[in-house]
Amino acid sequence: MKQMVDICHKYHVLCKVIFENCYLTKEEIKKLAEIAKEIKPDFIKISTGFGPSGAKVEDIKLMKSIVGTT
Repeated sequence: MKQMVDICHKYHVLCKVIFENCYLTKEEIKKLAEIAKEIKPDFIKISTGFGPSGAKVEDIKLMKSIVGTT
């Protein structure tokens, strides 16, 4: 993920990472949020809409509490 973000930023291209949170545990979501905070993609999305469930408010709050606003 870091390599993708670095390459995008090197060429001034916006980068979005998508985590399909419906397949992740809360601990995995926290870890990915910590990684995202460190590597700074331009956007973070938590659902493609193709999984068994979409974005959940509790997941948004959890990730925002870690990543903050960028």
